[in-house]
Amino acid sequence: MSAIFPLQNPIWVTFTILLSVLVVPILMQRIRCPQIAGLILTGMIIGSNGLDLIENSPSQLSFCGQLGMLFIMFFAGLEIDIEQVRKSKLHGILFGIFTFIVPGCLCYFACIHILDMDNTLSIVMSCILGSQTLIAYPIISRYGLSKLPIVTIAIIGGLIAITSALVLFSVVQATAKESSWTRFILLAVESAAYIFAVIFFYPRLTRFFFKQVKNSFHHFVFIMILLALSAGLAQLIGLESIIGAFLAGIVLGRYVQGNQALTNRIDFVGNTFFVPYFLLNTGMMINPRSFIEGWDVIQIFTLLFAACTLGKWIVAFAFQKILKEDKHSRRILFGLSEAHAAGAFAISFVCIKLGIMGNNTFSVIVLIVLFSCILSTLVTEYSAYTVHKLMTSHVPKENTLEKTLIHFTNHHSVQSIIDITNAIRTDSAQQVGIHVTINGEHAKNFLRIGQEILDMASAGSSESGISIVTQNRIGNNITDSIVNSANEYDATRILLRLPVPSQVNNHFYNEFIYPFVQDYAKELLFARVSIPLNTIRNIIVIIPTPIQPNIFIKNGVKMFANMCRSIQCRIEFYSDDTTLSYIHSYADTFSVHKSHFYPIGNIQDLDMVISGLKNDHLLVLWGARTEHITHKHDDFAEIFNQIQYLPAESNIMLFYPQCNLSVIENFVINKTISHRTDGDLLKILRM
Repeated sequence: MSAIFPLQNPIWVTFTILLSVLVVPILMQRIRCPQIAGLILTGMIIGSNGLDLIENSPSQLSFCGQLGMLFIMFFAGLEIDIEQVRKSKLHGILFGIFTFIVPGCLCYFACIHILDMDNTLSIVMSCILGSQTLIAYPIISRYGLSKLPIVTIAIIGGLIAITSALVLFSVVQATAKESSWTRFILLAVESAAYIFAVIFFYPRLTRFFFKQVKNSFHHFVFIMILLALSAGLAQLIGLESIIGAFLAGIVLGRYVQGNQALTNRIDFVGNTFFVPYFLLNTGMMINPRSFIEGWDVIQIFTLLFAACTLGKWIVAFAFQKILKEDKHSRRILFGLSEAHAAGAFAISFVCIKLGIMGNNTFSVIVLIVLFSCILSTLVTEYSAYTVHKLMTSHVPKENTLEKTLIHFTNHHSVQSIIDITNAIRTDSAQQVGIHVTINGEHAKNFLRIGQEILDMASAGSSESGISIVTQNRIGNNITDSIVNSANEYDATRILLRLPVPSQVNNHFYNEFIYPFVQDYAKELLFARVSIPLNTIRNIIVIIPTPIQPNIFIKNGVKMFANMCRSIQCRIEFYSDDTTLSYIHSYADTFSVHKSHFYPIGNIQDLDMVISGLKNDHLLVLWGARTEHITHKHDDFAEIFNQIQYLPAESNIMLFYPQCNLSVIENFVINKTISHRTDGDLLKILRM
């Protein structure tokens, strides 16, 4: 056995690690224990300090472990709600300052007056135990609580705490090396330049790359390059790499979350491989023999662990009272701020090299890391589960299941249509994709092409983690075929593509748009988006005539609220004062971010709005339903033709809210005489 273990062959090391990553979470789930704590304990058992199955921190595990910590901070940055940060930044900063100072002062007092440590080591221990690592954040993310204000405060506080610890430790380190204060001034200047460069250049580079390259795999590689670059540059100027990863996550959040396929790839790679590797690597650094090798180690550990834990709890309790939150919020604050890992090890390793810290003190640190991580995950798991249960129990159940029927017409527009569907959908929504071929001599060939398009749509939806039902349909009339499919599948919305301006004329509205408005009573969406949806920076919604508030209007606002949250962009509403007041109340209900409301006097006022449209704006025309607004059909068609003939790179959407079925059933249909055959229309749609 001694000739076999510890394993050194990279293949067998990888096999053992992957086996642990697979088995341990399943086992922890069965016994209702946090998976994070289970992986840390497993690393401690299989490492050289335990059963010695794997040599201590092999190169591949250490490398993946470092990436795992970067992914944890990157995930935290991705899910930061910028609007929530603006509201909570003061509380977050104050929480970070106090959650560093209070435990740090308690630990400093214990080190100086009880343990008789020298001043330098006491300050270092205060830095380590005042810092924190968001090791329990994946639990929060798994329960879907990352948007809670209390979580945002904890994340901001965690960044402030680790930054404060590193800055204070840099002073100690400089003193030990007899460095000059000019180094600190230079670090401040370099840090400011680095942060400005990431904030300024990253969004522009990302938008440019996403517009030029459509492949989602290349998007994933590009984001990983930016993550590594940000972390590397932070380390290069003297900051911790985790700060760079966190900053990259904040800046790139809207571009990642607005692309479901990209989000799934990052989440899979991070949470399946690198984060578990980091947890195992953390466990392998812990020596369980420290419990029995010396009573001094146990005494020091007990005292310092109690001091830092008490300090973290006091701050969490105080902020719970200040913010008037419940006990579950206090536990989440405490759970997220309790763990020590990345910062603790980073500072400890430097201190060992400088001769500031000895082996016994390092054993105390690794024991504190172990128990703080276990306590953090236990408290966070219980609190997150309880809060999630309370939140879901108060959410009213939807009376009807949202189901979107998507009409696909050609290969190059498939991805943009899927992106729109993903952005507006709710979690329980279903998708149905169809392709319509007009019956005739070339029907067989177009059916084959249609199946290729639907297969492409299925593959694109699968990348986003969403299933889609497809139907390759043949019929004699485009409108009837699509509407009949929608009725067969009981769809609540139809999404269709608008062709480019060069392929249509003034009759297109009457020949294609208006028949749907007459024949289909539920939501209608016609869209043409020429750039990746997650690079849209502004949605402009024009509601040309007054509307009457009802549940269907509310559903329409909810849909655009989902889109704004998905791609994290600004939204502007243009209408009369009465309509804006209705929309504004609905927008508040659904937390539409960055929403702005502008009154317009008449249709002529829209010219200025339309002329100011940019290539990264999405112009939405809120369409007419007889039940909702009073207007002349010709006036609305004129507005549509005005926006339809904007340049081909313009992004346009036409939206019709649902109306009561009785209105459609009693409506006298006067279909305008078609100037083209259905075959001609289908040819236009395929372009």
